[in-house]
Amino acid sequence: MIGKPLITVGIEQEGQFWLVVTLNADGIPRQEQRCRTEEEARARMVEERARVAPQISQQT
Repeated sequence: MIGKPLITVGIEQEGQFWLVVTLNADGIPRQEQRCRTEEEARARMVEERARVAPQISQQT
């Protein structure tokens, strides 16, 4: 049985920028938020994980 794709949040480096990447949340396969520093990206990642937490809890 194949279920819904898992919602995940992470960071990736792209050139001189960092991206906060959210997969499979809000019905959208991939969302990106561009950040100038790794520290900014990590802070936004924490915020984004909190934002999608209700969606993650509905998956289980």
